[in-house]
Amino acid sequence: MALKRYTIFYFICKTIIIILSKIYWRLSAKGRENIPKEGGVLLVANHASYLDPPLIGSYSTRPVNILTKSELLKIPVFNLIIKALGAIPIRREMIDRKSLRTAVDLLKDGCVLLVFPEGTRTRNGSIGNPKPGSGLIAKMADVAIIPVYIQGSYETLPRRRIFPKPNKIKIHFGKSFTISDSGYDVKEKDFVYILSNFMIDKIKELKEKINKEQ
Repeated sequence: MALKRYTIFYFICKTIIIILSKIYWRLSAKGRENIPKEGGVLLVANHASYLDPPLIGSYSTRPVNILTKSELLKIPVFNLIIKALGAIPIRREMIDRKSLRTAVDLLKDGCVLLVFPEGTRTRNGSIGNPKPGSGLIAKMADVAIIPVYIQGSYETLPRRRIFPKPNKIKIHFGKSFTISDSGYDVKEKDFVYILSNFMIDKIKELKEKINKEQ
């Protein structure tokens, strides 16, 4: 399911998530004005919890498609939520060319896509090393990229915890950048890996900036 515009189901899910998250987790989102009003946008975020996709997607100022592992679509109720938020399932055990192509086509068509460069949830709360998939998508689409740092979701719902606990969560949308800002030639052999690491570094820089301001 690809989102190019708001649907009734999308609007309902988004509204419910925002209301519950503000009450239960006192969630706040900053920097949403950094999301361009039009054109393809790639949101790249740290991945700490299953809560990350629906929360970041709901607090975006534009409809968001989410590149997520196919296993999540097997979870009752949760699968309905992420489908409503435009989930694009991807198989992690192989190079899922079909899903990658769908992601790139959506970006080129002017949509917003959320990806997690780490490829999986953190095990200890820290930001891990990236997988090359996010770099490949960014290279092929060549659109605006926005780093996103979600804070507090790991403490709320880490691995092996079934139910989320009350905890303060914050979402920070950083300034946009492009692949040319990496300073490397796109024709370089390892550019995809370089770009994936560059995006992770941007998320870490955003995290450090936030920590200094608090």
